[in-house]
Amino acid sequence: MKRSKLLMSEVEVKETTKNILDELPIENEKNFMTRIVEEIETDQELLTTNEKKKREISNLKEKAIGAQDAQAIIKKSDMPQKKNGLWVTRAPKAQVDGGSLRTWSYITPDVEKINVFVKTNGRPLNCSVELWEGEDDPMEVKIYSENGNERPFHAVFETPGRSKTLAVRNIGDLELPAIASVEPVEEEYEDSTEIVLADGMSMDNVKKVPPSQGSPRRIQGGSIRNFPFPPYVQRVRVRLESEYGPIEASVELLQGPNQKKTVMEVYVQEGADRGFFALVDTPGEGNVVRIVNNGNLEFPLMAIVEADLVAAQVM
Repeated sequence: MKRSKLLMSEVEVKETTKNILDELPIENEKNFMTRIVEEIETDQELLTTNEKKKREISNLKEKAIGAQDAQAIIKKSDMPQKKNGLWVTRAPKAQVDGGSLRTWSYITPDVEKINVFVKTNGRPLNCSVELWEGEDDPMEVKIYSENGNERPFHAVFETPGRSKTLAVRNIGDLELPAIASVEPVEEEYEDSTEIVLADGMSMDNVKKVPPSQGSPRRIQGGSIRNFPFPPYVQRVRVRLESEYGPIEASVELLQGPNQKKTVMEVYVQEGADRGFFALVDTPGEGNVVRIVNNGNLEFPLMAIVEADLVAAQVM
């Protein structure tokens, strides 16, 4: 007997079986019934398998988060973890070749801060990091570092509210790739996810300095303020805010006679809604952090620039 291509209902199976049994000799009824039972069981197994596959596909669709180059599925275990008082990343690193763009998208409003870390293997770093929210570009930072391994870029972008996309664009030459790590962070987290120290230093001989309770420095539009640091300071915290209007500023690391080791050109559309927070590595001697307010006179900045990591022997 050939199996029907369409699955029959239970009533149809009974009627068909009865008609065939009436035509068969008695000695063949047992074998025929065995074959019918086996075929029914096979059909039921096929139905069960198809239902499982449909459920699996449905679950994957529900869990998927839209992204162009990277999916952002947020789990508690994926959040940065503290080790010896310092934050350590779990986010995978992605290579961004010269002249190319890499994006990370998040469609959940739960992501209110995104940590960005970009470095090189020791060659110059020349890139831009942009925040997109729909048709708006509320934040952009252009970065230059003479040595992207000793002085990488690490910052926290505030992303309250709706869906957002963070883009890392390598505007350097093709032979100068960059390595980027992007991940959402918890509300109380305001630190880099990776520690890059000067030659001869390690996490065992540096200490983290807690944030001070001092007042921020006011920097009028068109003015400059310098913040010198002694050699034992290995990394500096920089935070810029505005009482109203946009933030248009430059954050520069100078060493020696006006030698620019790192330059960050910062633009924030609404400085009162979100500030700019970055960590600047300062290996060596003679380091000065310079803040330049490139905005108009009526848009002053409030800046906090202070030590973040220092040599352990001075603590």
